[in-house]
Amino acid sequence: MLMPMVLHSLQFLIILCIYFICLAFAQNEDQFIYNGFHQANLHLEGSAQIYNGLLQLSSMSPNQVGHAFYTLPSKFNTSSSSGLKSSLSFSTNFVFAMVRQFPNIGGYGLTFTISPSKDFSNASAHPLLGLFNFSNDGLATNHILAIELDTHKNDNFGDIDDNHVGIDVNGLQSVEAATAMYFSNKEGRNISLKLTSGDPMHLWIDYDEAEKILNVTLAPTYIPKPNQPLLSKRIDLSQYLLEYMYVGFSASSAISASYYILGWSFNKSGQSQNLDDSKLPPLLQQGKTKENTGLQTKNLVITVILVLVTITGAVYILRRKKYEEIRED
Repeated sequence: MLMPMVLHSLQFLIILCIYFICLAFAQNEDQFIYNGFHQANLHLEGSAQIYNGLLQLSSMSPNQVGHAFYTLPSKFNTSSSSGLKSSLSFSTNFVFAMVRQFPNIGGYGLTFTISPSKDFSNASAHPLLGLFNFSNDGLATNHILAIELDTHKNDNFGDIDDNHVGIDVNGLQSVEAATAMYFSNKEGRNISLKLTSGDPMHLWIDYDEAEKILNVTLAPTYIPKPNQPLLSKRIDLSQYLLEYMYVGFSASSAISASYYILGWSFNKSGQSQNLDDSKLPPLLQQGKTKENTGLQTKNLVITVILVLVTITGAVYILRRKKYEEIRED
């Protein structure tokens, strides 16, 4: 009598252990944080690479497109095979930087993307940010949500300017967009930001399934998360996302721009962890250096030309004066 009870208890403990092990693996798939990308579990494509802990989506070479996605899919949409409901709520935050080689000339931008696939081999580099092509842009079958950091104004997509953040659903025509800025908790007002300044910036994306509200918040890295988001959109993501989705980044550059992700935190089952700024890799500043060097070279050339013109004019005047004196003699 005792033996069957022991065996039954043992069986129950084994099942319980298996359940908690599976739960732990599920949490690992749905929650992660990278303060730098050394040994990160990422799927890289195109120009994307990890260099000195930085996730570089594109370099200064022209016409590049890069993708970086977390290797494992996360469970998003409503019904699973077991009939249990899975929450669509998610939270993520990351630090990024956009560096241009030349002022007012550069790439198209980067996106945080939730997609049913990691394969974007049929996507166009620009102006479609490596997410779509001209035949599938805007189709409901894409099942893609993207938060774009757009640095190129394209009237075909209804862009508001060349320095904005937008919410894209299945295509690049944003359902909500705003010029890049952040709300200062201290000053109680919005302060403008330039996405292509080369300075690291922090972006938070939070979706509440119960309220069906998607919030996008932007700020410099030295500012705590603002109390007011840049974008707040009421949207039912269950209409767009599938059961299993991949999360990651996409970027495309036209002429010469480098896009970096310095750190990334994601949580499918709660609030994403805060990044540790002290652990983030230093940003490569070659873009700014080249930009400053180019400006210094331009100024030097102008100065030399002005000096030569002045000397030539002075010589001409002196020779003319001397010639007139000789004629008088």
